Amino acid sequence: IRHLIAAAALYRRGHPTLSVSRTGDIPAIGLPIAAILEGDRNALAPGLKQIPVDDDWFTGPAAPVTPVAATGFGSGDAVCRVELSSGTTGRPKAIGLSAFAVRRWIQNYYLSVGQATWTRMLSLPGLSSSWGFSLAAHALHAGKTLCFAPDARQTLAMIALYNVDCLVGAPQHLRELIEARSGIDAALRNADQ
Repeated sequence: IRHLIAAAALYRRGHPTLSVSRTGDIPAIGLPIAAILEGDRNALAPGLKQIPVDDDWFTGPAAPVTPVAATGFGSGDAVCRVELSSGTTGRPKAIGLSAFAVRRWIQNYYLSVGQATWTRMLSLPGLSSSWGFSLAAHALHAGKTLCFAPDARQTLAMIALYNVDCLVGAPQHLRELIEARSGIDAALRNADQ
């Protein structure tokens, strides 16, 4: 959720974003990135201007804030999101998406995921993928609750605990969920004996 909060704040100020799971992937693509917001202090890399985003950014006493007017992006054609794709070469390359394209991306999920029949989405794809990021943005744009889980066991617990009624994942995620559920069922049968 903090990842999305930081991205939304950057968009509000007119700064494009790029989400990656490994900071080391950034220099290889050769983009003119001035600073990197890093969530893992252990991943800090020498030679890159990295700003650790930790609990201090989101907790503690509320400091007085003077709101700054949102500047946003100058036009719908301005690049607001950069996604990485290895395509057929296997080497990461950057794809720039305009503010209009990202808005359309998010709106397109109204056709496939819908908006009225669910209230709580558990999204399994990571935010460093275009799919995971746009699904999360869609859920928030639609005014829905968004949940994340780090693994299959936690996913099953979150579904039960929060009455998740929309689950989004890849076939691998579903395979892991079935295996985790089968393991729980086997453990319960053994406990009954």
